[in-house]
Amino acid sequence: MIVDNFDDIRPYQDAEVAGVMERLIQDPDLVGSVAAFLVPRWYRFLPLSARMFARQLLRRRAKGLTTISDVQVLLSGYFEHMIRRTTDGFSCSGIERLDRELPYLFIANHRDIAMDSGFMNYALWSNDFPTSQIAVGDNLFSRGFESDLMRLTKSFVVVRNEKGLKAQYAALLRTSAYIRSTLDAGHSVWISQREGRSKDGFDRTEPAILKMFMLAYRNEADESVSAWLNQVQLVPVSISYEV
Repeated sequence: MIVDNFDDIRPYQDAEVAGVMERLIQDPDLVGSVAAFLVPRWYRFLPLSARMFARQLLRRRAKGLTTISDVQVLLSGYFEHMIRRTTDGFSCSGIERLDRELPYLFIANHRDIAMDSGFMNYALWSNDFPTSQIAVGDNLFSRGFESDLMRLTKSFVVVRNEKGLKAQYAALLRTSAYIRSTLDAGHSVWISQREGRSKDGFDRTEPAILKMFMLAYRNEADESVSAWLNQVQLVPVSISYEV
């Protein structure tokens, strides 16, 4: 089981959903953010009552969410609404070549971490594929509730802010081990091809990403890239936001 060794970085599991949801409902930063977004004028002049409204709304939305699948069904509804209201449509190609029984390592170009992975998982979900776990750097979690929200949506934490070369290597090794154990357990993984989004539209996978993947395979008899590629189902993913 991968749970015992990676509790602080892995996605949450079904048994943890209720407790995490209650923690989120009580989180003052999340409640304040929701109030400021939904009722900004109310929050500006009557912050306490606006917070009470936001907390009650969160509690209503959380009612009945007892599994990770429940959370993903809720989010898929939001995604469908967002696609209808803000875009001219969403399409994907190539998914028909995938096997629903196999775990894949999706390596994607990067525009927006939440939307990129969200659209891919929406494509998988709407085509009756198991959704993928998502690699998210810890540099994106400036507030505590953000980590909880991401880990409720099958994201795992990639530690990037370690100090010193030894600690950085240990973090890379642990991420690699987690990705391998996840694939070995039959679950797909999504990761961006580089740290940080491409600002010039020039999408090329950082060699360091490939080296990180292979750390967990370093004790294999054949440590070549070709041998590694024979062990994983690697799928390049390209996403484009067209205007």
